[in-house]
Amino acid sequence: MIHHFLFIVLFVVILFHPLCTSLSLPPPSSTHQIRYRGTCSYDGTYFSGWQVQRNTEKRTVAGTIESTITSTLNLTTPIILTGSSRTDTNVHAKMQLLHFDLPSDIVLDSSSLMEIINCGLPSDINLLTLDSTHLKFHSIRSSTSKTYIYRLHVSPFQLPHTRLYRTHIYYNLDIDLFNKTLSLFKGTHDFQGFASQVEQKKKVKKNFTTIRNIYNIELADEGGGDYKIIFNLEGALYKMVRNIVGSCLDVGRGKVDFEEVKRILEEGRGRIENESKPAEGRGLCLEEVFWEE
Repeated sequence: MIHHFLFIVLFVVILFHPLCTSLSLPPPSSTHQIRYRGTCSYDGTYFSGWQVQRNTEKRTVAGTIESTITSTLNLTTPIILTGSSRTDTNVHAKMQLLHFDLPSDIVLDSSSLMEIINCGLPSDINLLTLDSTHLKFHSIRSSTSKTYIYRLHVSPFQLPHTRLYRTHIYYNLDIDLFNKTLSLFKGTHDFQGFASQVEQKKKVKKNFTTIRNIYNIELADEGGGDYKIIFNLEGALYKMVRNIVGSCLDVGRGKVDFEEVKRILEEGRGRIENESKPAEGRGLCLEEVFWEE
């Protein structure tokens, strides 16, 4: 009899433990919203970028997190997740900033909420932090700067286990010329020649500008043919970092003249003037986002 009673107690405890993946919550009824600010990390290899792509079956980071939160909390209205950077296909993030709103009658503290969400997420995404914040906080508008790192391996062959996180440069590359070209992009410039989908943006967004500020670019030799390019910037246009790296690689390999890239940048020429393709997504990682409270 005692054993039977203890079993019932244990079953109830497990059923209602905050980490239980089968937790069943009643649908929230409050219209009052609480904003949550969080950070997450993901391996972008098997994602078609960050941004949700409606009416498609493409797997995206934001779409996966949205559906996980909506289903886990038994929400009647799907949440909308906003990230500070719309990383592209195969691009990774060590730390991405995000925010979303939830009904105020969800009676879970931030720590328990994060643990429940992480239980439902796949192994290539993980929430790192989560806390409630004021409704004026916005992951894009509140961010002040970002750090991206682009990783390369320069040699005829590449170790297979690094191929998803480091772009293989198998051809001869003049590292000094490559670095000299990278240094052109420091400071405030019109980057429309080194961004994608600029014309589409101009059509849908009033006062859209292609002026951006890169605080610093540093090329670091990690040894054994491995290099990393550290970008610290205010904000980036779509595929801007990858377009910059792609153009600099073409100069370093002798495919494009240094003065041509300099002219496109200094004169604010359009993307059609730039013959270089963006560098592969796999080498790029959003390392850190800084923001104002």
